Amino acid sequence: MLSQRFEYNVSNQQTRQFKDAIRLFATKEEVKTYNMKQLSDLKNGITGAQEPVARIKAKHNCCKAMKATTDQAEGLEANLYLVKDCKIMLRQNLWTEKGLVNGARGRVHDIIYQKNDVEFPSVILCEFDTYTGPSLIPNSKSMTLDKAVVDIGDREFALGLTYVALTRVRSLDHLIIAPFIFNRMEKINNHKQFIERRDFMNWLHYNDCSLIIPT
Repeated sequence: MLSQRFEYNVSNQQTRQFKDAIRLFATKEEVKTYNMKQLSDLKNGITGAQEPVARIKAKHNCCKAMKATTDQAEGLEANLYLVKDCKIMLRQNLWTEKGLVNGARGRVHDIIYQKNDVEFPSVILCEFDTYTGPSLIPNSKSMTLDKAVVDIGDREFALGLTYVALTRVRSLDHLIIAPFIFNRMEKINNHKQFIERRDFMNWLHYNDCSLIIPT
């Protein structure tokens, strides 16, 4: 059933309808690779020339911060790449009353530099409306999407990753899936957390116990 939505089984007409669909990937590296390609492909709407890519280097406040990984920095990148008209997503609540919340989606309207500082922009103008760029699968847990293109990767990095990826839309017709071999699904049964959960549930059943969930 899922194979019917593999990219090569979807008609060209349907594929075109997914041109602006959000893309969900299993790993951060896949997100970065896709984003960089999209940035480099952006063209000026008037001249048709390629838009310059701004590389914005983080200003660290200590040596420890300079050496920190993206995960340790709560998602902050050491280098941020932006292009005028590129798609963006907020990663924290800024102004909840006005909709500037974690997960809000939009685009970069303009990047403004001071004449004497071409390394760090003084202003990045953004507008937030409907986001259709790529995202990491775990970040999409609370989303219900009109359309999505999904790549679940070659293994289950975290238990539930495949479930989250494939259930962001209301119907399979709203989904395009990067092809995968079906032992990829079988690997879920061998995931450490799945085995631990299965063993625990079996233990509960064997000992005639039930889970008590606090309310």
